[in-house]
Amino acid sequence: MKENGIQIDIEQDLLADAISETHGQPYTDDEIELLALDHELTDFQQLQIEIHDELFQCGMGWDTRASWEDIHHAEDGEDTKETLRLKREVQLYAASCFVQHKRKYIDVETHFELTDLEIFRALSQKIAQKFYKWYRSKKLRAAMIDEISFAVVNGTTIDPRMCFALYSGKKYMLPGNSAKRLWRNGYCDLNVWVEPSYRQEAPVDRDDAKPLGSLQDLIDFAIATPLERQILLDWLGWSLKHENLKPRWAIFLYSETKGTGKSTLLELGQALFGEANTANENGIEGLTQRFSIDSLSKKFIKVEEVKLSSHSDAGNKMKDYITGETAMLDVKNLSKQTIRLKCAFMLTTNHKPTWLEGGERRYFLIDMNHEGHAYGDRKDAFDAITATFRADLANPKQLKRWYLELVGRSYHTDFDPIILKPQKIGSLLMKELMGEARIEVQDVLEDLLSVYNVTIIPSADQQLLVNHLRLKGQQALRNLLRDLGWVPASIRFDGKTQRVWARGGGSLKNGRVDAPLLSQELDGAIPLGFTWWPISQAISKGWNELTAHVLRPGRYKHTKTEKGKTTVEYELHGRPEENYARGPFADSTSDTDFESYLWQQTKEPVDDLSNLSKEDLKF
Repeated sequence: MKENGIQIDIEQDLLADAISETHGQPYTDDEIELLALDHELTDFQQLQIEIHDELFQCGMGWDTRASWEDIHHAEDGEDTKETLRLKREVQLYAASCFVQHKRKYIDVETHFELTDLEIFRALSQKIAQKFYKWYRSKKLRAAMIDEISFAVVNGTTIDPRMCFALYSGKKYMLPGNSAKRLWRNGYCDLNVWVEPSYRQEAPVDRDDAKPLGSLQDLIDFAIATPLERQILLDWLGWSLKHENLKPRWAIFLYSETKGTGKSTLLELGQALFGEANTANENGIEGLTQRFSIDSLSKKFIKVEEVKLSSHSDAGNKMKDYITGETAMLDVKNLSKQTIRLKCAFMLTTNHKPTWLEGGERRYFLIDMNHEGHAYGDRKDAFDAITATFRADLANPKQLKRWYLELVGRSYHTDFDPIILKPQKIGSLLMKELMGEARIEVQDVLEDLLSVYNVTIIPSADQQLLVNHLRLKGQQALRNLLRDLGWVPASIRFDGKTQRVWARGGGSLKNGRVDAPLLSQELDGAIPLGFTWWPISQAISKGWNELTAHVLRPGRYKHTKTEKGKTTVEYELHGRPEENYARGPFADSTSDTDFESYLWQQTKEPVDDLSNLSKEDLKF
């Protein structure tokens, strides 16, 4: 091989012939590779490989307009050839430093924007720094840098490798690809993924007895069950091994007390995936509000102090982000952008997530309650384990060992990064919150509402059901109602706008509800379409009957007598005897109820008004 460079794109058969001629015998591909390893590459060859690797990683090297042919003539001298090769590599590198967008030049590393006046100075400095050895030896002169900079900025060739590419406006993460530019349909996207530096380190020696070392000690203390520990490590290992993919469920760390190691495990994830590839959020608001594209463009998203509801708007957005492949997000000063989601979520909370009763399958809940917390009896022992772990966490070589152990581990037979199977691998806490007890309560609620023909539940009274069913809170009731098909609504009736729950399938309009359930005892009403009831009457016929007979919704009314004494009277919430005068109607606007309709049908038509009696004319 020549000292001043190698022709990287040389034909394989020519290479084999040259080696055979030099060494006197043919070699296999594996033997040729071993021979190549015996020859140390020059600085220029190393630089060539780095520059060309970026071109092929970004996709530009495969473009049909990219010319890899020799740029010199056979009769040129060696000095001329060397200079031409150097100029080409400098131009290839210079063109990779910026992308152009709306008369601005964007640094692919920092995403900082430069003007026309600034770009030449910045580019000259980058070239001189990258090729400092040749700049210092005068092989790369200032005039050559100016010439190359002009060509790169102004695009004097159709070869896309030789000038700044136009920026598409898209910025996202492509894990595993170190190229900062991504050549797509004549434009460049920006890749924000950064390879963590520890991955270039040599790992510490493996301890066969305890390969994970202090990490194993930490999770053994902080997480009670072996299954939860294994699923956590499986999730981390799979996500690291397949960084270009995303798990479809998140890790959710829970403990009532602080100082149990939840944040420490988040720091582990940040170190393994890389600080530059991690989004830090306190609460989910930063992810569910506008302009969340910066965080959702990261690979690892750690969220602390989560207060989440599975059926809230924020909860539904989180669900979409965890399971979805893409998301359409707002970008400041630009139109909405659709990005591919590659993120893996890890969340923490100090509040028991009772909303998991709603049947969520997107969070693997890990119970981290233990006696090593901030005020626990074993605090000192846990602090010692944590201190050892943090020391290892700061060691890049130890990080590399953990990385290798995690990506090379064997998974639990029921571990699936796409579909969480809580019945098979769920923690004890998950099974408690999502198990059969919830289904039994749902059946009781369904029977209760059906027996009393309840079609409307005033939201102001839903605590009565919570108390009767002994639920953990109103959110648990809301989850159950949604599972049964009930729908929350806000509608005006009785002179004011009120929030209610309506049985699924029934329409609400003009202060009435379409409730065939209430009309089923009226012979012939349903076939004729008389199913619309005033909401106040539907409440009286169903909900108020239930409260009066089962829930006993008593209120203690405080009144003062004329002498200033306070008395307490017990009164029922509703009066079931009211609002029974009219209904049902044929639609939401008709003034004719079912009883009036039947009366009209029984009257014989009269052709001559003179035939009407006095009684007929009475109203």
